[in-house]
Amino acid sequence: MSFPFMQPQIYERKSVNSAPYRDVAWDYTNNKPIFKNGNPVIVEGIEAVKSWAYRALLTRRYLHPQNSHEYGNDIYMLIGQPWLPETKLAEAERYVKECLMCNPYITGISNFKAEFKGSTVYIEFRLNTVYGTSEVNLNV
Repeated sequence: MSFPFMQPQIYERKSVNSAPYRDVAWDYTNNKPIFKNGNPVIVEGIEAVKSWAYRALLTRRYLHPQNSHEYGNDIYMLIGQPWLPETKLAEAERYVKECLMCNPYITGISNFKAEFKGSTVYIEFRLNTVYGTSEVNLNV
């Protein structure tokens, strides 16, 4: 007999429709949306998925009531934990995967690396999407 609260939560993957994914362009250096003539710049495909991924990783899960419980990242909970470094790195990768895999345009991540320095987590990985791959470097 298994206990329901001991089982991992499984989300049903949504299917990707035929229209290309569109999102607001993101300035990865300054962590803000890109505007031109007072309007947000819209990008498609892999750049749009990457933009969504950055915002999702920079958003704390459950903090903003307008976001679903699938949206956001829990990696901040690892800061200050007295765990072994290997455990913290494994948990960091798990949190990043949980954050990103709710997007049906993301097929996975690879080459994951994380480094903890004080209250900042430096992460880098390859984002695998239905449009191809892109490198992600981020400070959370």
